[in-house]
Amino acid sequence: MFDNLPASLPHIQAGKLRALAVAGKSRSPSLPDVPTLAEAGLTGYAVEPWFGVYGPANLPAPVVQALNTAFVEALGRADVREKLTQAGFNPKGSSAAELQTLTMQEYERFGKVAKSAAITVD
Repeated sequence: MFDNLPASLPHIQAGKLRALAVAGKSRSPSLPDVPTLAEAGLTGYAVEPWFGVYGPANLPAPVVQALNTAFVEALGRADVREKLTQAGFNPKGSSAAELQTLTMQEYERFGKVAKSAAITVD
């Protein structure tokens, strides 16, 4: 199965699941002995895991900025970073504009995959 590491990590650590590879371009700090897909022999399929926080459409810019500042500050705290890293996350803050760019890039990339595989939603 493919899963986000934070959901699978406790099961991997408990020996209930065996990690075969991680999907990112580099090994996970949480699983340094687990190879990447490329290292395991499947090249060209790296997917970097990411999470974002979204709000309703037309959220006022000052609210977006205040929330973004609070999230970036929280992610900069050593205790928050440590907890997230222990849970399998790789915490990194960004701006709302950077998240928008990433969202659109991933939408386009996976949209091409869905179209080429004729994936539909019923």
